[in-house]
Amino acid sequence: MKKTTIILLLILLSFFGQSQNINKILSSNKSLKEKTTLLQDLANDYTKTKYDSAIYCAELADSLVQLTSNIEEKSNSKSFLALLYVAEPDKSMDAAYKNLELCKQSKNCKLISQSYLLLARVNWFIRNDQKVFFFFNLALKEAEKCNDKETLAQVYYKGSEFYYNTEQYEKSKEFTFKLAYVDTSRKNNPFHYADLGDLYRALNNLDSADFYYNIAVRIAELKKDTNSIANIYSNYALIPRIQKKYDLAIQYCNIAINLSKKIDNVMLTENSIRQLIDIYIDKGDFKNAKALLEERIKLNSGMKLSMLNDLEKLGDINYNLGNFKVAYENLHESFFYYRELKSGEASSKLTKIEENHLKKEKQLEIDIEKKEKESEKKMKNISFIGLTICFILIITVLLVLLNLKKSKKIITAQKNEVENQKHLVEEKQKEIVDSITYAKRLQEAILPAQEMVNKHLPENFILYTPKDLVAGDFYWMEVINEGGKEITFIAAADSTGHGVPGAMVS
Repeated sequence: MKKTTIILLLILLSFFGQSQNINKILSSNKSLKEKTTLLQDLANDYTKTKYDSAIYCAELADSLVQLTSNIEEKSNSKSFLALLYVAEPDKSMDAAYKNLELCKQSKNCKLISQSYLLLARVNWFIRNDQKVFFFFNLALKEAEKCNDKETLAQVYYKGSEFYYNTEQYEKSKEFTFKLAYVDTSRKNNPFHYADLGDLYRALNNLDSADFYYNIAVRIAELKKDTNSIANIYSNYALIPRIQKKYDLAIQYCNIAINLSKKIDNVMLTENSIRQLIDIYIDKGDFKNAKALLEERIKLNSGMKLSMLNDLEKLGDINYNLGNFKVAYENLHESFFYYRELKSGEASSKLTKIEENHLKKEKQLEIDIEKKEKESEKKMKNISFIGLTICFILIITVLLVLLNLKKSKKIITAQKNEVENQKHLVEEKQKEIVDSITYAKRLQEAILPAQEMVNKHLPENFILYTPKDLVAGDFYWMEVINEGGKEITFIAAADSTGHGVPGAMVS
């Protein structure tokens, strides 16, 4: 009874504190816009602990802003509500459509574009990809119509994100470059290059991915941005992991973990540790993976979904280490987290995992028993054979082995010599081709983008045919604004020589 009373008192105190905060804002002499902003800030704070309170504050802010005639403020409020309602898809969609109607009345292409983009985001949360791209294309059309750089940047950014997360990497890359074109500040943003690193990694172009991750790290280090450095290294570790350079991947992960701990970024620390565990598993280092995962489980005992995944993974690690009983216990313990998370598939999933492990364990027992029987049979056969026959066989085998050893030694020496020569030729050829290919990428990087040429010289063609991957010729373009007038300069340069020699001169 006493415990129940204390809980009720705490609830009442919490509600009283919440009401005081709201009343303080409403009774202040601040403007309507300031009150709305404060209520939305309060809603943001409550999202971490009290979802209902967050919704209440946001709805109250929305009712206040409706008293104004400023459509942009009304639209911002509806957008805020729609994104806050993410746990209630119907309400979220309703707020997004009301926002669209409001923005259409304004006939402001910027607001209309943003409202379509909001609908794309809401549909993204409910995983309706078809409608995501339907509304995204409408947002893109409106943004291009009003040609507002800020609006274009918002649309291009979300387009890059939508296409990346649906594995349409070429389209994502297109919008990433478009974003950098309209928002030139991106060129000094380490995450722009990190995004390109992610894209090229997804496209399995690991050289380019490594190139862009490296640029991202250097920019973040120049800015002394510890959070960015940690984030980038966490993703950068995926490159050596894919290449099976596990020691380097571990090194990058440890950098991310140490830096994220330094700035107390708990989420990034968790993600980096999770990745480090997976790298140890890929490497086959189950001992270190187990030690790290067990430590992680101790520190995260209150996070149910995390515990569920970690216990399943620990079960797999223990199975690979041959600790079948412990593996079963790990899986059995994970059942309680399935139940607490109220997952309808929890029991069936656990049963499948248990059955799979039990099948492996049973198969292992059968294999051991089979090997023991075969060994016993061989021992009986050996005992049955006479010592004289054994002696003759041993002498015969020894003679054959000596002859084979001599022949094998000669053949091996000859084979090694041939392979060494072949390896030298292949290595030299690869060095030359790699150098020219890398030179090609560098040469292409200095040429003006085709989009830029098309924009300023719509009726154009460029005939550019390198002789040996690289060329001595190149072209250049610059656009300046002189007295309000746009002037386009374009030049073609012809270096002495062709192919590699000409490229060196150019």
